[in-house]
Order: sequence, then C-alpha cells, then structure tokens
Amino acid sequence: MSVLTVSPNFFDFLGTPAFAGRTFSRRDIPQIQNPPPLAVIGYKFWLKEFAGRNILGQNLTLGSDTYKVIGVLPPRFTWFDTDVYTLQPMQPGIQGGVSVFLKLRKGTDLYSANAELQSFTERAARRLPLAYPALPFRMYAVPLQQWLNGDKGPGRWLILVAAVCILLLIAFC
Repeated sequence: MSVLTVSPNFFDFLGTPAFAGRTFSRRDIPQIQNPPPLAVIGYKFWLKEFAGRNILGQNLTLGSDTYKVIGVLPPRFTWFDTDVYTLQPMQPGIQGGVSVFLKLRKGTDLYSANAELQSFTERAARRLPLAYPALPFRMYAVPLQQWLNGDKGPGRWLILVAAVCILLLIAFC
C-alpha cells in the first residue's frame, strides 16, 4: 500500500473533487503541526480493498496509526498510483523531501517566475540563514509535466529544497 502526505489544499489545487465523500480542506487542519488523522483513498484501492462498499467515516489502520476515511477519489485520479492520502504536518525541521506546486499568474513566463523565486530565496536566506545552505543558493521552477516525466536536470532537487525552505519560512514567521 502506498501512502502520500499532502497539504489540505492539494486536491483543490489540482482541481480534483472527491468521487465519494470529500477531500481535505483548510478547516481539517486547525493546527498545522498536528493534523487530524484523516485519510482520502484512491478509487482502485477502494475497489480492491473494500469492494466499493461505503467506508466513509470508518477507520483505516496504517502501521500503528488509525485514520478516519473522509473520501474516495475519482477513478481517473492516479497520482503516482497512491492508495491513501493523509495530511502533511507543517513544522520546522521536516525530514525528507517535500514538493511544492505553484500556479503562475496569467502572462508570467518561466524566466520571470525563476527571477522572482530567486529574489524570494535570497531574502528568506538572509532572514533565516540557518535554514538555507550557504549563498549563492539557487532554486528553479520547472513545468509540472517536466517534473512528472522525471527529467534528470536540477529542477526536481531544487523544487524539494525550495519546498523545505518555504515550509521553514512559514513555520518561523
């Protein structure tokens, strides 16, 4: 079984409504460091493990933790073939990689977005020097399709570093 932790707005950002029940919302995570144990499950997992029965509101055990199922995703949503989605705690010192997805303003090109991202990074690094590697430090935005296709350039690594830095900035502000 594959489990992915996501932000409360992950499904809204991607424009993915629930097939049954609902997806996460900002109301589900009143304290960003301790999200409630909620789960949204993938359609294939729902069919395979629960034969399509109504499991909304029921408990799902993942390792030693128990999660309340609040929704089932539509059949066409297969983000990396994930079976179960839970809420990501947002806290300083988070270990491992975190991906951040941003939508560019209409009319903004990738070059302009990268320039703005670099400016933000430099300001944040001056404000929180312990949260960033030594300057010069660069981050790059890459198109989602390129990231999903697994291009081996610096983009994927830098997106992960950018995500961690942004989370640290949010946590310390």
